[in-house]
Amino acid sequence: MKSNKKISADQSMRPIYAKRAIEAARNGNLRPALFYTEQEQTPCDAGVWESRQTVNRKLKEKEEFPLG
Repeated sequence: MKSNKKISADQSMRPIYAKRAIEAARNGNLRPALFYTEQEQTPCDAGVWESRQTVNRKLKEKEEFPLG
């Protein structure tokens, strides 16, 4: 027979990485998506603003590796 026990939020079956992400978001310690890539993207009215250094780096990579 299956038991119909209710699981509280503290005893959930979430993976450990999901629990850590939730705790980081609650504490305000969650890093932005592009933190480890060292790319700058700032939201603005026109979409996303990137520094000239980031744009130049991307253009150079496309010249050196045009197919990917």
